[in-house]
Amino acid sequence: MDGVPAPGWILSAMRISDGVRQRSLQRITVHWDNHNLTHAAMIPMFRTDYRVFGMVGFGLGLTPIWYPGTPITVTRKVLRYKGGYSETPPSITELDEEIFAGAFYFDPWQMLSPVLASQPGNPHLAAEGNLAARRIGGQPVYDLIFEPPLHRLRGLVFKRRFRRLRAVSMLELHALTDVLDPYIPAMQKTQKQAAVKAGMRGRLMQADGRRIRLDLGTGAAGPVQKRPAQKYMETD
Repeated sequence: MDGVPAPGWILSAMRISDGVRQRSLQRITVHWDNHNLTHAAMIPMFRTDYRVFGMVGFGLGLTPIWYPGTPITVTRKVLRYKGGYSETPPSITELDEEIFAGAFYFDPWQMLSPVLASQPGNPHLAAEGNLAARRIGGQPVYDLIFEPPLHRLRGLVFKRRFRRLRAVSMLELHALTDVLDPYIPAMQKTQKQAAVKAGMRGRLMQADGRRIRLDLGTGAAGPVQKRPAQKYMETD
């Protein structure tokens, strides 16, 4: 299909540094009028026009916060909003059920959808809208690139061989709904895979700088402990 990034496809108009990477939106401080909130991660929400209509902020074990619209200023690790209609930003559970209709987002930790699904009456968020779980031309989406003001999606990032990354401008693709491969729900994961994902989620939600070790038998997390150096036997 034209416009789909096939293996080896070379682009000349997009660089990884051309904008703000979704994966860099971690440990962000948000100024909402006179309130300062620190979030482990921020997830921009957008639709087929690629315009960001709001962002979800995850805090330290708190209910995710909804920031409608886009920030008025963006600096390194700091976003500033003008509160306007409310003194504090609303909890995501206070939103209308249809606010996320047709929304796309990038959640590699798979935190947002389970949080919404955990309580009846919470807004519905379609799992197929998570681009971290989708493929284009058979290739998984590794990251998103937004314009520096975080107003609009600018490009997608794919992994190449040897951990190299490749950026694809949205201008070089057809409509997102046309180029996405058919959605296939995630298969049942092994216990080890589930434990590793739980560890990623735990690190992000704690956001206190500590590394976390997982007990692969229970999925429980704890501080990392150094392992003793291994001794090797010499053989003839």
